[in-house]
Amino acid sequence: MLFMVESRFAAAPTPDILALLPAEQARGRELDAQGVRRHLFVAADNSASWQVFDVESREDLDPLMASYPFHPYMSENVTELSETT
Repeated sequence: MLFMVESRFAAAPTPDILALLPAEQARGRELDAQGVRRHLFVAADNSASWQVFDVESREDLDPLMASYPFHPYMSENVTELSETT
């Protein structure tokens, strides 16, 4: 199943939170290499991101999202997608 996750900071990020950016990016690259994350889009002003994941179920998506260092500081909106031919 495909899911799009829209993520935004729940509050203005502090310098300590922003220091997690390299770890956040590394986690994304790991999921890319595993073929779990298909796409990443980031707003031009860095205010939001949209990621598309290919997982078996929503229950499989939740722990993946929780594995991101920014996760505790983000609000997320998850949408199940359908593939068109």
